[in-house]
Amino acid sequence: MPLTRTREEREARLHEGRLHAFELRQMASGLRTEQAYLENGRNGIGLVKTPELRVVLEVLQRGARIGEHEAPGPATVQVLEGEIRYEAREEVHYLKAGELLAVPPHARHTVEAVEDSAFVLTISPEHDR
Repeated sequence: MPLTRTREEREARLHEGRLHAFELRQMASGLRTEQAYLENGRNGIGLVKTPELRVVLEVLQRGARIGEHEAPGPATVQVLEGEIRYEAREEVHYLKAGELLAVPPHARHTVEAVEDSAFVLTISPEHDR
């Protein structure tokens, strides 16, 4: 079943003054039923978005790729299901379910699904001081 994303549900999910619990496997399954995944082989949803922290759940179909980009601060990538290929700074890491990669700020990178995958991206955006 697709995830519902009404404005009220999104605001409740992203409210920074509350505790939030997420059923990640269920959410990943829901993301795989949505049009974006069916058409492009990838989909994602923001779980937490505050000035200090962003957490995103992403799903990728085998062979799907996220083109080169960079995160606005230090990040971690934790694979929940499958295997991804993460390339940054002339390094390649193959990450499987249960593995986590720490990424320095502004590291340009690409991500490709070696097999159907789900992962959580956590970013701590850097701010102008």
